[in-house]
Amino acid sequence: MYEEYLKKIDECAEEIGSVSDRIWDWSEMAFREYKSSKLLADSLEAHGFTVERRAGGIPTAFVATYGSGRPVIGIQAEFDALYGLSQEANVPFPKERPGVETGHGCG
Repeated sequence: MYEEYLKKIDECAEEIGSVSDRIWDWSEMAFREYKSSKLLADSLEAHGFTVERRAGGIPTAFVATYGSGRPVIGIQAEFDALYGLSQEANVPFPKERPGVETGHGCG
């Protein structure tokens, strides 16, 4: 059963990497992740998830569900950027991005 999911992840690897890179590049601050949350919600919808946007009345929050029944698995994605963490992608040493003051704290 798990092989099926691992195969699906492999099939989507390029898209997953692209989404991740775009969120890194946009580095949107908390509650202002408009492009990032739209990209994620749109991508999940394209893969068959039902997406409830503006969850809890927060414009950038969403809940995505897939399937029904049990088990129920929850995943929380936290992808807001922080001020002062500008960092070039794919560089193993500190290197700020010119003109960008925000960045992600997790690699």
